[in-house]
Amino acid sequence: MRDGGSVGFAFPRSCDYACRTGIRGRAGRPVGKEEGCTKLLVLTRKSNQSIMIGDDIEISVLSVVGEKVRIGIQAPQEVPVFRKEIYLEIHREDAEAVTQEDTRAEVDDALRELGEG
Repeated sequence: MRDGGSVGFAFPRSCDYACRTGIRGRAGRPVGKEEGCTKLLVLTRKSNQSIMIGDDIEISVLSVVGEKVRIGIQAPQEVPVFRKEIYLEIHREDAEAVTQEDTRAEVDDALRELGEG
């Protein structure tokens, strides 16, 4: 199907499609590595055009000004949506908290062993 000069293809999320086709970098096609098959679906959209992720998530291009692209995301409230740098910061803080908890538990265990000995 053609829409605004680009073609979109649906494919399973597994790496099978990108590995089988070997297609790289064309609009609407997965881009991936052969080994490990990390892929990226590349789509071309203009202002006021959208893509759907499943049945519940719509990503719309609101405007393009220079290098800035303004997007809108409609998703169910239970789906967390973050800018990547915020997402990474949240996970970094979570990992640090787990490390601190593990360290506290190790210290507590060591103190208990000293008290028992």
